[in-house]
Amino acid sequence: MPPGTLETPEPSQTGSIALVTTPEPSQVTAEGSQSALPESTVAEDTVVDEDQSELDASVEYTLVKGKSGRRYRVYNVIGKGGYGVVHKAAYEMRDGHFLLLAIKSENTDSLDVEVRVLLKMRHGSHFCALFDEGFDTYSQTKFIVMTYVGDNLSSLRRQFGWFSWGTVLRVGMQTLHAIEQLHDRGYLSRDVKPSNFAVGAPQALRRLVYMLDFGIARSYTDENGNPLPRRKQTSFRGTSRYCALPQHKESDQCRRDDVESWFYMLVELSAGRLPWACFSRHEKDKIADAKRKARTLGRKAFLAHCPSQFELIMDVVDRWPFESIPDYDGLLVVLARILESIGVDFQDRYDWETLDKYRECPVTFVAPGPPRLYDHCIFVDRAELQKLVDAAPLETK
Repeated sequence: MPPGTLETPEPSQTGSIALVTTPEPSQVTAEGSQSALPESTVAEDTVVDEDQSELDASVEYTLVKGKSGRRYRVYNVIGKGGYGVVHKAAYEMRDGHFLLLAIKSENTDSLDVEVRVLLKMRHGSHFCALFDEGFDTYSQTKFIVMTYVGDNLSSLRRQFGWFSWGTVLRVGMQTLHAIEQLHDRGYLSRDVKPSNFAVGAPQALRRLVYMLDFGIARSYTDENGNPLPRRKQTSFRGTSRYCALPQHKESDQCRRDDVESWFYMLVELSAGRLPWACFSRHEKDKIADAKRKARTLGRKAFLAHCPSQFELIMDVVDRWPFESIPDYDGLLVVLARILESIGVDFQDRYDWETLDKYRECPVTFVAPGPPRLYDHCIFVDRAELQKLVDAAPLETK
């Protein structure tokens, strides 16, 4: 079989791309415009395989054509979940280098939701760029082309068992910032969990955490940006291990629910396991009981491997009403103060940077010019963070 070809498979039932397609090119306009792909100079959040080692000519691939008219090489599956299949992909630039990308395919309408969210978030610092989209006529599968990222937090945590507090706290700040950005643009994730966050690719922004997978995201605002009224009847959406307690009763979800899920994620990253991980996703009542116990008799065991200030975070989040705007800054201050108290600096290595594939290359920072202390996180410099901390109310100290 010659390089660059695949045997014709049966049509995919899982949304996986099957073979070459050549739909008529069409340009996406205005609000739907994609990020431009570089032809020779690489943007900071893209990755070039300069030695072509990962894209050897002997590796089989499929070609697909996006609406922009660009053709992409589609390689092996690198991720699979309930809302799509992700392949490694590449685009050949004019200088002969290949730009590593990710192609996500799905044969349901959830990919349309993902496109809307990524377009809304195209200026967000923790979101993949949407470069293109298309349709594979053979497998009847939609696909999108986006930023290539590294391992997700769930996969990385399993390699270590659990993360150090220094890593958990900085990951917590970045992921909370991502959630705040999403909320500011009028969307709820409804599926905040470790596997839906990934670090930058090893050769690029490996310290930057990206938020992924918006297949069940929902707009919670009207056309004027005002929050929609609470719905009386809804169905379950999300992942039972991480969803907020009200979701176990199929209550309408709100911004605080995403933050509650974020908190469970941080506890798992710190401890390596949530107390209710022994239950299957179908045992929602048992999981809900365990979450309630974590607030009462099981509180000490639940937070045994976490900083003591996590009790404050849990209590504060639990008190927020449905319509409230989460106090993102207050939570960031708590995390920043814990970080300071344990003597960890933002510039210190994250746990995953001890792995060979993340250790070999210099760090690329978000902003151009000389690296600044907090470029890969939220704050421009130490003074900006200190200003936020100093302005915080006393009860967060």
